[in-house]
Amino acid sequence: MTVELLPSYRDWLFEHGGRDLELQDAVRHEVLDGDWAPLVRQVRSVLAGYHGRLGVHGPYDGLWMASFDPFVRRMIAERYRRALEFAAEVGASHMVIHSPFLFFGHPQMAHAPCNGLQYEIPSCATS
Repeated sequence: MTVELLPSYRDWLFEHGGRDLELQDAVRHEVLDGDWAPLVRQVRSVLAGYHGRLGVHGPYDGLWMASFDPFVRRMIAERYRRALEFAAEVGASHMVIHSPFLFFGHPQMAHAPCNGLQYEIPSCATS
C-alpha cells in the first residue's frame, strides 16, 4: 500500500492487533531522490500505536543487481541503501527486494551455467 492510502485503511490495518503492512513508496525514484520527510511524518502520524509488522518494498524496476558492470552494481546498491534509509525512518523492520536472477535466467531461457549463471552469482556477491 502507498502512504497516501494509509488514512483510508487505518482502521482495517489496526484490526486484530495490527495487520502486516508493506509500504510501496520506496520503489519510486521520485521518493528516494526527493525529500521523503513529509511521507515519514504521515506514516508516523497515521500508524501511531500500530503493532503489526511494517515493511517496505524496495526499488526494482530496471535495477538488475547481477549486472556485469561494477559501476552499475554500485549505483544499484546506493539505490537500495536509500530505500533502507527510508525504511528505517518510517520504522519498518524489513525491506522486500526482488531476486537478482531475472526469471531465473530470462523469460524465454532456462537459468543454467550455459546461460551465464556462473557470472551472475559472483557479481551479486560483490555488490
